[in-house]
Amino acid sequence: MRFVVRVTPNAKETAFFMRDGVFCCRLKAKPLEGKANRELEETLSEALGKKVKIVRGAKSREKTCETDANEDDLKKIFDAGVAEPGQKGQ
Repeated sequence: MRFVVRVTPNAKETAFFMRDGVFCCRLKAKPLEGKANRELEETLSEALGKKVKIVRGAKSREKTCETDANEDDLKKIFDAGVAEPGQKGQ
């Protein structure tokens, strides 16, 4: 499935959340040399247990991602506010 994430790089901590029905995330990484994109893919992949890949918007704050996970799995991650790699739904 494909989904859109609104990204804020260079944040104090990495966190996922929903705002007005939109998937949003703050990333510690700076938007330099693809670091924030890698952090988004790696952190979401680890939290979901499925590979996540950015398929559109690599240089934009609004990214279209693709994964084998379903929408319910995504909502659980974003509703739980998963933060930092290795922390599943807390």
